[in-house]
Amino acid sequence: MGLADNKSEYNSILLLVKDCCKEVQLDRSQNFRHIDHAKLGKVIRLARGRNEYLNSGRFPADWPITDIVKQYLRGQRKIRSRRNKEAAEAGNDNNSSGSEGEGEGEGEGEGEGSDSGGGEGSLSGAGEGRDEEEEEEEEEAARPLKRARRN
Repeated sequence: MGLADNKSEYNSILLLVKDCCKEVQLDRSQNFRHIDHAKLGKVIRLARGRNEYLNSGRFPADWPITDIVKQYLRGQRKIRSRRNKEAAEAGNDNNSSGSEGEGEGEGEGEGEGSDSGGGEGSLSGAGEGRDEEEEEEEEEAARPLKRARRN
């Protein structure tokens, strides 16, 4: 992206794209290749309209915006997975106390957590700690972008 010397501009672009994803209500539980293309287009248009650096025509196929969206979605899925795992472990700790009982209960068990702490960071090193399935999914999603860059 050419912002190695301007970390504050890079971070502001990350935050802008994240805010655009929230504004168009992009489904953060979905993988990039399964998201609604119309909503992705809205994210791209909003980000380009709000930041002159992204709107300057220097990026074919808006690759920085799509890469940031991928990074953001991946981060959100990891956060959700970690929270679910911690909740399951906490549930197992409560059940392993040795006292089992019978009874009836009522109530709803679903809810939503906050989305704090998600997705910001450098794109360099974005491949660390990923499994092969995620890498294959990203390669499939990037193929049309690579073709567009060649043209």
